[in-house]
Amino acid sequence: MPSVSFESYLQSIQKNRQKGSERSHYPALKALLDDPANGIDAVIEEKGNKAGIPDFTVKRRDLLVGYVEAKDVGLDLNSIEKTEQLQRYLESFPNLVLTNYLEFRWYVNGKRRLKQVLADINDSCRDVACNVSTEKVAALLEHFLNYL
Repeated sequence: MPSVSFESYLQSIQKNRQKGSERSHYPALKALLDDPANGIDAVIEEKGNKAGIPDFTVKRRDLLVGYVEAKDVGLDLNSIEKTEQLQRYLESFPNLVLTNYLEFRWYVNGKRRLKQVLADINDSCRDVACNVSTEKVAALLEHFLNYL
């Protein structure tokens, strides 16, 4: 984990950041989550959920691992946590990641377990690859993918 490098992931986010929106980054996040060697597949906007349609349903060999809800790059996840949508997801999904593609928050049974920032966007940095911290984000994703 991950099957694609964080460097490639961040390059993709940077490339699409100026011309796209939240959904423009789905392929990059899917590539980061997918791990074919271990049977991990992130399905984009899979239907069939009573609580709504999270952006990604993550499965290991067709068994549900958890869900990922993505918001646009740089959005404040503190305010997103307070939305009706996220509250519904936290109540319904025992294993959930919330991300704005640069910050990742992992929740188990509605409670936040970990929060890690992969990279910062700031005015002194020309792109999203400032202050990159891959090890802690990789660990968070590993916890999420191995939760059962």
